[in-house]
Amino acid sequence: MQERAPQPMQRTRRGPTRRTALAVGAAGAASLPLVALWRRGLRSRAVHGEELPELVEPARAGRSAHLIPNVPVIDHRGRERLFYDDLVRDRIVAIHFFTSRGETLYPILDNLVRVQRLLAHRFGKSLFFRSVTLDPEHDTPERLAELARDKGVGPGWDFLTGKRENLAFLKGYLFLQRPTLTSRPSATPEVSCCSGGLVRYGNESLSRWGSFPAKVTPEFIATRFQWIGFREEDCPRVG
Repeated sequence: MQERAPQPMQRTRRGPTRRTALAVGAAGAASLPLVALWRRGLRSRAVHGEELPELVEPARAGRSAHLIPNVPVIDHRGRERLFYDDLVRDRIVAIHFFTSRGETLYPILDNLVRVQRLLAHRFGKSLFFRSVTLDPEHDTPERLAELARDKGVGPGWDFLTGKRENLAFLKGYLFLQRPTLTSRPSATPEVSCCSGGLVRYGNESLSRWGSFPAKVTPEFIATRFQWIGFREEDCPRVG
């Protein structure tokens, strides 16, 4: 499936119509303190009788619309996107969080670039990577564009920045044990976050999601996509 051009942001969209379970990989899930962010959302619109935090846009109906925040972000080409509608819906994706300055201490992009090379025949067609910065003041679209050029990433891989609260909210939902966007935070949200060491990946159309350590071998990572919809012949053999 080819990457779709971004659509103008709309304020009125249908809410999610399905509820499915979020399957997490053996690496487990982590959390982020979100109480303050959630309190901001108490004035929000209702979706099917439930409140939606204000920094989340109503999403078009999709299998994972209730699991992944549709927050506004900006890609490394300077385009404003809605995370779920424009970058995840109907796709096989891998999502991780990073900072360009953190790459000097804990580099993971080079490992993912090797995965891109192994799956080049699917990349940008049915497989997409989303690298989300947690340092938006430093990682501007221009700086992320330079980083993308330096790493040699191809079509289908977006480096994303935006408002700090949007990115933190997105990270919290992808690495937090909460089933839906409208669920209240747990009583003990102050659990250490392991988002820097994990990659979330999944097939949105099947609502099948898992995770893998960001620094395992590229060959192993490539084979994981077989579990969410790739054919065996599309993935390299390990061993």
